[in-house]
Amino acid sequence: MASSSQATEASPSKIANALSVINGLAPLDDSNYPSWREKLIMAPTMVDIDYAIETPRLTPPVLAAEDTHAAADNPTRQMSRDLENAMWTIKDQFIGSTKAYAGALIKKFVNAEYDGSGIREYIMKMTNMAEQLKSYEMEQKDDFVVHHILNSLPKEFETFIENYNKELRSGQ
Repeated sequence: MASSSQATEASPSKIANALSVINGLAPLDDSNYPSWREKLIMAPTMVDIDYAIETPRLTPPVLAAEDTHAAADNPTRQMSRDLENAMWTIKDQFIGSTKAYAGALIKKFVNAEYDGSGIREYIMKMTNMAEQLKSYEMEQKDDFVVHHILNSLPKEFETFIENYNKELRSGQ
């Protein structure tokens, strides 16, 4: 009987291997969520695959009422369920923080004013913010971005704005 309970459990070394993969993951940030999630899910999946290969017989399906007992019998399955729940929580928090960052970026873009650092640098900063907004599915049309940048310039740049508009009209 002791050997049958050992056959249904993943070995501690396999669980430790899965945990070492999880510990070796790069820290989560706003640019690596898809690959981070894939690697995180893969570790317990590989342990489950090892379990499936090494188990000599098929196990009958577990009903929902018996599910908690099955999880206690197989720590790998419980770890997989816990990891899946944690992934959903992280995804919800990640999406929320992404929306918050996009909101802060659009507010910064809309409220930006020329700071005297140089017209080229200011235009580059504003177009960079507009490009970042595209990655958050908040794309602005180029005409709007140009119009917004020109309108945010102080009165000292009226000649620059007039020349730009003159060039724009003559180019059409």
